[in-house]
Amino acid sequence: MKIISILLVSYGVFVAQKIDKSNFYQALESNSESIILEKIAALEKLNSSKDKHAYIGALTMKRAKFMKTPKEKATVFRTGRDMLENSINKAPNNAEYRFLRLIIQENSPKILKYNHDIQKDVEIINDAFHSLDAIVKSAIKNYAAESKNLSVDMLK
Repeated sequence: MKIISILLVSYGVFVAQKIDKSNFYQALESNSESIILEKIAALEKLNSSKDKHAYIGALTMKRAKFMKTPKEKATVFRTGRDMLENSINKAPNNAEYRFLRLIIQENSPKILKYNHDIQKDVEIINDAFHSLDAIVKSAIKNYAAESKNLSVDMLK
């Protein structure tokens, strides 16, 4: 009986944990550093998730705007950018990762020069939109209403 209990506990620890995407998008949309920090901390506690690093990267880039000095802002932004870009490099056709990058690219200060992939990201999002899960589709539609490059009419 002890062995079964140990195996069940071990299994629970190593099973890939699921991210609450709705909660993630609420944090990304928020204008609160504390909400962003709470979500980053929750994501960091996850043992395994294919989306974990992309989500932490996007939230970290958003968090950069709360830093005090330009140097801190740039450092935090680069840390998040590297995480998101690594996720995209591992899964270049992942439309959700491209959507996260599009959000950041459209809302980043021009001085950061983080805007080179907007059109490619829009194409991938449009092409894969129909196959995304409902929460991500909803987030994309909500964002498209205010986006400069993505419109609800474009979504297939």
